Amino acid sequence: MSQGIIFSILMTLLGGEPLEMSVGQLPDGRIVVVALNQGPPNQLHSLVQINPGSDLSAGNFTHSQFDAGNIFSISPQLVSASGFLYMAAVCDLSACVYRLNQTNPTGWEKNADVAGTALGGSEVHSVTLNPFGALLALTLHTPNSVHFMQGDPAPPIAALSFTILNTITGVASPFNGGTKVSTAIDPATNNRCMIYRQLVSAAVLGNLVARCFSGSTSASTLTTLVALSSAAGFVNSIESRALFYGGAFYFMYFLASGSAELAVLTDPLAVATLSIVQLGLVNLATGFPSMSLVLGPAGENLYAFWPANAVTVALATLSVQQISGFPINQVGPIAALLLLTASLTIAIFGAGSVVGTIMTEGAAMHAVPVPVMSGITIMILAVLVLAVAWRRIRAPAT
Repeated sequence: MSQGIIFSILMTLLGGEPLEMSVGQLPDGRIVVVALNQGPPNQLHSLVQINPGSDLSAGNFTHSQFDAGNIFSISPQLVSASGFLYMAAVCDLSACVYRLNQTNPTGWEKNADVAGTALGGSEVHSVTLNPFGALLALTLHTPNSVHFMQGDPAPPIAALSFTILNTITGVASPFNGGTKVSTAIDPATNNRCMIYRQLVSAAVLGNLVARCFSGSTSASTLTTLVALSSAAGFVNSIESRALFYGGAFYFMYFLASGSAELAVLTDPLAVATLSIVQLGLVNLATGFPSMSLVLGPAGENLYAFWPANAVTVALATLSVQQISGFPINQVGPIAALLLLTASLTIAIFGAGSVVGTIMTEGAAMHAVPVPVMSGITIMILAVLVLAVAWRRIRAPAT
């Protein structure tokens, strides 16, 4: 069964659709939604659930605008560490990191340039944040390189810095047709894989690949996920998603054909096995879609979401089943979160209709669309309510 819920507070607060969204949970279980809204200047907004487990209506969230400026990318994952919730962003072409203390739901702290010294002034084009044992992992996408970095999340945030553990060269920037890099980490071994598109030369792009590193060493292997022509091949800034489970790395991405695909890579540092399944199709001509990839609580299924599409993937067979009636039907950012519950409960937030939906496991999983009233409709209804109230006041007593 499923339950659709209105999350129209985003439209009201932001005055339009967000550019990017990210979602996570504080250590006490409260949901946090972060949205990057277009300016100028661009603005970062957060919505923090007041009580864990409460429904997702607007009145159960505390809103704050916690930064503004030349911010054009945020990490697709919010990470809990050391009692804080962390997020990363690209600020003035540098990497900045924010954190939220669960005792102060609007008090985001910021470190404006956590990797400037390590990068030597190189521009940052996208960021990904992951847990890395007791540390934080920050993957930075610079014009022609990817840097995997580690940092201690212990307070104070002014002391937070990241050092480079691995660097990959020959990487296409999302500005010139590459995909936004994404990282998955095996928590038991710290083995990690990064998905990106190769840069053959200054103007020629290559294959979509995964570079995997062993533990804390520099030993690595390269696996070609999709062999592409030397033409552009991707719409600019197409995103990717990555996660690890049960000895395998899972990568979700879009191709220029509009094919949404899932690549499964097992044992990449020894004898790699690669399987690829198609999740569905999307019309890239309508804009740049976002995506989200969530592992079910029992580890039996993956749940993949992108605008107007939602599927479940059985990991044992890699069979794909469409989830009917998914309500987020316009191109734009989308984020999903497996809630900390005993059963499968996924909260999905998206732009366009700015609808949130909750999906819980049942005999037939489906999502129920919930219409969101426009600002004009709300104003008309308010006028009608006031008119009725005024008539009642003026009416003679009987």
